[in-house]
Amino acid sequence: MPEKALRQFSPAQLLDNINANCIAAVNLLQVLEPHFNRQSQCKIIVLSAKVGSIEDNYLGGWHSYRMSKAALNMAIKTVSIEWRRRFPGVTVVAVHPGTTDSTLSQPFQKNVPASQLASAATTADRLSALAGQLSAEDSGALLHWDGSKIPF
Repeated sequence: MPEKALRQFSPAQLLDNINANCIAAVNLLQVLEPHFNRQSQCKIIVLSAKVGSIEDNYLGGWHSYRMSKAALNMAIKTVSIEWRRRFPGVTVVAVHPGTTDSTLSQPFQKNVPASQLASAATTADRLSALAGQLSAEDSGALLHWDGSKIPF
């Protein structure tokens, strides 16, 4: 469970979160990179979370998870700068998909209004629609599933 207070922080939990939420995505980008060239056209959406926004953090808690998503957001921003020069047609963004009804989110759903809880199919449709709307100017951003920007 996410930490609610600093006294619950565990380096092991942070490393688990970094591995799952940041390193896995960066490794995927490393695997994809050799397949791109200056003419490549590709849109990549990496799943992040609004709680990874430093500026938007008004609640605290969830130390390890927040840090891992903030690290992911930094990685996406940094990769986007590098790729903008090398692969101008490749757009990579971090996206907050919204709260999706899943086993991961079930323990936290009690405070989520029903109108803000999406099925996995709805979330997939939203992400697919977003991919179709992305432009090169979006690369490196942290976005809501609807395309609006979330501050880092």
